[in-house]
Amino acid sequence: MLNMKKITLKTKNNAYDILIGTNIAVFLSEYISIYKKILIVYSYNINECDLNLYINILKAKNLFQYKIIDNEENKSTDEVMKIIDVLYKNNFERNSLVISIGGGVVSDIVGFTASIYKRGISYINIPTTTLSMIDASIGGKTGVNYNNLKNMIGSFYQPKAVIIDLIFLKSLPIKHFNNGLVEGVKAGLIGDKKLFELFENSYLDNIEEIIYKSLIVKKLIVEEDELEVGKRKLLNLGHTFGHAIESIYLDKIHHGEAVGLGFKYVIRNEEVKLRVLKILEKLGVDLNVKIDINTLIEKIKNDKKVIDDSIDLIVCWGIEDVRVERIRLVDLIKYEGV
Repeated sequence: MLNMKKITLKTKNNAYDILIGTNIAVFLSEYISIYKKILIVYSYNINECDLNLYINILKAKNLFQYKIIDNEENKSTDEVMKIIDVLYKNNFERNSLVISIGGGVVSDIVGFTASIYKRGISYINIPTTTLSMIDASIGGKTGVNYNNLKNMIGSFYQPKAVIIDLIFLKSLPIKHFNNGLVEGVKAGLIGDKKLFELFENSYLDNIEEIIYKSLIVKKLIVEEDELEVGKRKLLNLGHTFGHAIESIYLDKIHHGEAVGLGFKYVIRNEEVKLRVLKILEKLGVDLNVKIDINTLIEKIKNDKKVIDDSIDLIVCWGIEDVRVERIRLVDLIKYEGV
């Protein structure tokens, strides 16, 4: 009997399973029987043996494959159109399925493509990085970058299932492994003190628990606020400054690292900030990156959350004490050197 956990995420109009375990490819067959054609979009850097575990499940289907370079530069409308060309030229209809196998970039692109092709076809996420397992693969936020600005074009569109197979992590480089765990730190700060404390101990011994607990935090928030009109905004903790940092450095500073740097600007409790900084050091985040606050603010001006020269900034006053605060862009200068 395979050791597998199942979470069911329920929104107003959707419900889907999130499976978590090791070597659980066999469960994919439960979610694909109704589809006549399947396209898998997968990352170049996936271990071939791990990928084949899933291709073997799919090979009895009318299967097509598309390979993508999994980085922020490729997270673009150009890449979306290339995938749409594959769908169109192979006569994919609305009863077809797209499966993403890769990191957060792949799941974001596939989800967005699925949401707009013929006004919506089904997709399944199979995340292969800690970042996509903990955060990007669930919740239905999809999108691509525009003009070096993060996720400027996108949609809310929920997957039909998410299969989190920890087998992919064994070949993940340590830098990318740790990068994604920053989103777990965020989840702990927002809604789970015990999850946060796991990072202060031997976190490498608790990866499955960290992923599970992080997903529970996000699931509960998404179920309450699918379209980010209220509580879901809390999931942007560290992201306003983090996305600006990403836009400046592109793939030189990865998403989780940028979010970690973003924490420095928005944690108001000094004790908590010191604890977070120690965790970030443990995760290999370079805390000495120097970025001009005015350059950051210029990037933030184009943030999709800006309305009337103000932005909802997510501020942490303590563990499980995270709040939405409306801040004028001109006042962000006060956050320099925090």
